[in-house]
Amino acid sequence: MTGAMVAEFERLVDALLVPTTAATASAALLDLEARPDAVAIAQLVIPATASPAARFHACRLLRVAALSRWPALPASSRYGNAGCTTEVGVGGGVRGNPPPPPPPPPPPSLRGWLLSYIAARGGGLSPLELRATLHTAAALARRAYLEEPSASRAGWVRAVASLPAPLAAPALAAIAEEMAGSGAAVATATAGVERQAWRRARGVFLRSGDSAATVTAAAALVHGGTPAAAGGGGAADGDPSGTGFPPPPAVAALLTTLSARFPAATGDLRPPAAPWRAVLADVAGLLGVLFRGAAAADVVASRGGPAADIASGVATDLRSAVAVVAGIRRSAYPSAAAAEAALAAALKGAASWGDAPASAVGLRVAYAELWERAVAAHGLARVAASGCLPHFGTSVVTQLRLPPPVPPPGGAGLDEEEELADAAIRDTLMEAASLLVADAAATDSATAAEFRPLVLDILAAFVDGALTRAAAAAGGGVVGDGSEGEEEEEDGYDESVEEARFETAASLFRFAAAVGAADAVASLASLLSTKCHQLFVSPPTDNAGLAATQESVTVLLGLAAAVLADAGRGETPSVPPAFLPPVHGGGVAANGDGGAPAGGGTPAPDAAAALFRAIISAARQEAALVAARGPHAAEASPRVAAAALGAVSRLARTYLLGGAGDAIGGPAAVRDAQAAAVGAAVAALTGRSFEPDVAAAAAGLLCVLAPAFGADAGGADATVAAAWQTLAAANVAAYASVPVEAAADVGNALAVVYGEAASRPAAAVIVAAAAAAASSASSDKDDDVLVAALALLRGVARHAGPASGGLRQAVLRLMAAAPAVATDGSGGGGATTSAVVTVSSAASRRGRPDVAAAVARLADDFAGAHLAHMSPAEAAVLYTAAVGLCGAASEAAAAARRAADADARAATVGALLSLLLRLLDKDAVDFAEDTGGGDGVPPPPCPADVVAYGLDALAAAATAAEATDPGLRLSTQLLVAEVLTRHPERVDLGDPPAPVPRGASPPLPTALRDRLLGTLADTLFADTPAAAVASHAGGGGGGGGASGGGGGGSGGGRIAGGGGGRPSPLPSAARRRSLEALSVLAVAATTATPPRPASAAALASAFAPPLVVALAAGAIGADEDGGDGSGGDGGGGGTLDAAADALLPLLLAHPSVAAAAATALTAAAAPLAAPAAARLTEAVALLGASASATAASAGAAGGGRRGGGGGGVARRAAAAAYRPIVRRFVVDARAVVLESPPPPQGS
Repeated sequence: MTGAMVAEFERLVDALLVPTTAATASAALLDLEARPDAVAIAQLVIPATASPAARFHACRLLRVAALSRWPALPASSRYGNAGCTTEVGVGGGVRGNPPPPPPPPPPPSLRGWLLSYIAARGGGLSPLELRATLHTAAALARRAYLEEPSASRAGWVRAVASLPAPLAAPALAAIAEEMAGSGAAVATATAGVERQAWRRARGVFLRSGDSAATVTAAAALVHGGTPAAAGGGGAADGDPSGTGFPPPPAVAALLTTLSARFPAATGDLRPPAAPWRAVLADVAGLLGVLFRGAAAADVVASRGGPAADIASGVATDLRSAVAVVAGIRRSAYPSAAAAEAALAAALKGAASWGDAPASAVGLRVAYAELWERAVAAHGLARVAASGCLPHFGTSVVTQLRLPPPVPPPGGAGLDEEEELADAAIRDTLMEAASLLVADAAATDSATAAEFRPLVLDILAAFVDGALTRAAAAAGGGVVGDGSEGEEEEEDGYDESVEEARFETAASLFRFAAAVGAADAVASLASLLSTKCHQLFVSPPTDNAGLAATQESVTVLLGLAAAVLADAGRGETPSVPPAFLPPVHGGGVAANGDGGAPAGGGTPAPDAAAALFRAIISAARQEAALVAARGPHAAEASPRVAAAALGAVSRLARTYLLGGAGDAIGGPAAVRDAQAAAVGAAVAALTGRSFEPDVAAAAAGLLCVLAPAFGADAGGADATVAAAWQTLAAANVAAYASVPVEAAADVGNALAVVYGEAASRPAAAVIVAAAAAAASSASSDKDDDVLVAALALLRGVARHAGPASGGLRQAVLRLMAAAPAVATDGSGGGGATTSAVVTVSSAASRRGRPDVAAAVARLADDFAGAHLAHMSPAEAAVLYTAAVGLCGAASEAAAAARRAADADARAATVGALLSLLLRLLDKDAVDFAEDTGGGDGVPPPPCPADVVAYGLDALAAAATAAEATDPGLRLSTQLLVAEVLTRHPERVDLGDPPAPVPRGASPPLPTALRDRLLGTLADTLFADTPAAAVASHAGGGGGGGGASGGGGGGSGGGRIAGGGGGRPSPLPSAARRRSLEALSVLAVAATTATPPRPASAAALASAFAPPLVVALAAGAIGADEDGGDGSGGDGGGGGTLDAAADALLPLLLAHPSVAAAAATALTAAAAPLAAPAAARLTEAVALLGASASATAASAGAAGGGRRGGGGGGVARRAAAAAYRPIVRRFVVDARAVVLESPPPPQGS
């Protein structure tokens, strides 16, 4: 029987490797995982097979089967004897202390059985087999980690460490990766129980002595694998392999555990356990092991040969471990002296890394990372006390002045990885210097004075190096900083890597100014003026020299703007304190220098004013050059123009809009700078609109400056007024080549400058141009004009107020030129479909989805600004236009389209979802006074109806766009939650719906209602064990449309094994918002007037069972608190509270709901023994009884206005009392699922 089973398994694995039979074999192997005897099959195959591939797949089978059936496994298999010394081995044992004769040893656990097998046969296994076996054992140990006594946990680590060195190293690496890693362990952990158990086990492991024991054992292996004399030719006694460097798995275990225990961020602030404090007390010994191992690996790597790459990787990992140790916070050490000794040992031991040549990229990277972490953990004073600060300054200056890498001869390009590493080294060193600067304000004067010359040297090197690399990049063949032009997302804004470098350097310039060394800022101003003169007045005649000068000016403009002003994202930035005149309290440093110039140097405010004038002069000179020689002249660089306009825009937010004029020379200087800025921006827009970067920078500058020239800001001089008038009178077609957001910024600026009434003529011109282009819409040129007009109009329409009625009417007429099409059967408002909608649909079908996107964005921004001021008739027009837009978007999505248009179509859907959300702000009750008379004008439809119809019309487009932008699914779910929260009275699940009072609108049609509820169920239960329950919980009365997706098959294995497969991508805040919507729905259904008992019962039967299953499975709340489902202080508490608030009215809706929930839970949690199933049933019954008792004691009974407002105080009291009951239920249910014994054999 055993031989036949092994042979069949080997046949399946062999078939898996053949393309023609791979699919069938894969399905058969997956079927094996579902068999009740899957664990036994794996235990048969692993020791008996001679096929490495079969053993690999058998280990995987054991891992998956054991974890998915964990509660049903015998206790001895889960966490019996963890070690391998006393267990029944396979082909031999391992040296160890013999067990005492009585009592007999406990039976081996699965992981202990695997460890015994490894001890006996590990030397004969291939690396792939060994890794699979070890990781399976480590995964099982991780799952059992929280369920066994701490002594057993420590025994498992000791048993692994006692293996022979060739096996102990990979075994420790497997433990580190599974217990402390963040890659493969997270990827293989499923949602729910397994992921929850991994998170909890990881936290306990890292805080306990087991992680310290892992590091100690790995360090012993690293030491044993290092030759006695670093660089020696032979192997030491502990290095039997003779490689001459530490074993890579031991190094990986050491680095993984150290990095997880002491992350670069603040991490766990609790004091380390005693074993860790013992390790840190002898950290010098650990650092010695790391340094010696890295040096030995470097020697092997320098010799070349097959082991060179492996040795190089080992050296890199060991140096990274040194950086981790250097970055351990001081409070973790047993004493201050130990912390200082560790810092000094790390910095002095790594000093040679900073002296490495340019070709030694690995050493230079390690040195930069080491200093960044050390400075962040210890601060300037301690670093200075170590005596290593001068060496750091010398190294930084050297690295910053290194010439850019040169391509090798023969036409081969630069190595991209080395190129990026070269830039990263400089960035990291500058970041470390900026951290020292940030800490300098809190140090004493002597330390700051010692640090000041170093900062000045670094700044000079930074500027020189940046200009050298810019000139080299302009010459071609080399790249200046490896990553210039790349962009990264930070807090919702795109920020170039180059800008981040400038902001880091700016912190050093400001520190220099604050401590009396403002000559650095003055020198920067002089350098910028010199370079601008070379470019704009006496430009080089050779192309290489001209390009180098242009790049130098571009770099200096970005750096100068960063020095003088913050980016001001989301707020108006203030003048940096270092540059404020003394009367304002500026320039006073906490270290006592007071910002006074050293040795008669330039005062900080004067230096800042000089740098400001240099930037304004650069923008003025660039505009004059283009005016004199034309935009196509060789000297007219778009990069320089965009950099100059961007720099002025950054300065304008700080110096040209508020009362900061004194910092740059007073009101006259402000007016002069404003005039220069407006003139340069208008000239760029009217003369260089074909250059997108220049046009975007110019429009952004005008948008920033506009408030300074508004109606309330005083009149501008004739030159500035003429410039604004030129912009207002420009033909709309001139903006056809301008980026759409830039055109919107121009419209926004015009609206601000001219005000609501004065901008009406300009708006009328734009509307007329849009209507003309829309009426023809027969060519790309017309579509370009239409997009430009819509973008301009979007900017103008962002400003609304009492005087904006004319603009509002013009835009609505543009959107309502087609015959009327009602949104629903109530005849709400006689609204009409927009002509723009029809044109956008036709343009999209021709391959111009940007037209549809422009229309959607206009409608979205227009609604956001004007909806509160609209009359009922105006709102009805906008409502119908919104539904028409949604339908047109879906029609376009169904038509043939290019892949390149996907982004524009996704932007259209995103704007329409935002529009529908805005429409909810215009409730029909807002029109009560307007429609209460006898004029016969009906009120507009309820916004919930508009959103429901819009979502239904947009469904096809949304489905197609989610492939491009998955975030649109989340936007849809949040919109549905908002609709149901604000208008729960529109949902009636009765069959038929309950009659409505006279004059009230009927509930949503069944199809639209089910779409909303189906989306709600998908939000709550998709990718959780409750998905299958939700998909079958509809019952009668429409069922609630709870089509949660996923599922398939029984949910029991998913609850016991940790969820429905992959983790839910839904953020906890979105799930909590949907739970709040469900709570509002349930309260409204149970307190409606007149009563809706059938609707309340149907809603409860659709949502209560899957909600109970999700709570018991840990799918709600567990991922946020990372604990036992009790909520704690994390986000999970909010999610669990929202779930309790929803569950209370659902259980009160009908007496049978609790029983149905209990049945669903016991079915989903199978297989469990009868006592465990009974405990689950009792827990749910107690949950239902507690709901009734809590509601009765709080008096939370019926009555209510729309949204469940009646009896609100009593309901809130009942909800507060019910929340701890639900938390207790979650804990109890988890205990039953995790810890219940298996059912009796044959039951």
